[in-house]
Amino acid sequence: NQPTATLCAATVNPQITVRNAGINTLTSFTIQYNIDGAANQTQLWTGSLASGNTVNVSLPAATPAAGAHTYNVNLINPNGGVDQNNANNSGSSSFTTIANPQTVTLTLLTDNYPAETSWNITTTGGTVLYSGGSYASTQTTYTETLCMGVGCYILNVFDSFGDGMQYQGVVGNYTLTDENGTVLAQMVAGGNFGSQAT
Repeated sequence: NQPTATLCAATVNPQITVRNAGINTLTSFTIQYNIDGAANQTQLWTGSLASGNTVNVSLPAATPAAGAHTYNVNLINPNGGVDQNNANNSGSSSFTTIANPQTVTLTLLTDNYPAETSWNITTTGGTVLYSGGSYASTQTTYTETLCMGVGCYILNVFDSFGDGMQYQGVVGNYTLTDENGTVLAQMVAGGNFGSQAT
């Protein structure tokens, strides 16, 4: 279950869900776990897990280096014995940690044609980190809370029709703020930025 996706924290708190696919009640098993294929750590689980039931198990917190990682888990020694089916004992999840994580908030008020509006945030090298849109309905405010490491990024806001975020007096806007409320980017007055604002 965890860790997955991009985490806005230096520490990860792993959790797995184990289902007893056998016919006997499980009273114990050993969990082997590692990050990126490093040496396995182990944790013993004891309890009572009936056939077909599940249990959530929390594993020790870890603080991997910033970047992309894979969390690997393998279960062995059910009830202290040998498993008759090892094919369903392993799992993994991909996740990314960010160095010095901070949150930023994008607040976007569409014009009356929200289906024309989309956006993304990229690295200066062009890698897309986050994106959104197009949107539905009529003029609506959307708020996105995003996790970013300290650095330089590019916010792009697009309008597929080419008239920015305004139409017949209905004007939208966008503002990107950091966790202290400091404005990092915002739409210029009037809203007609053409096809793209950067």
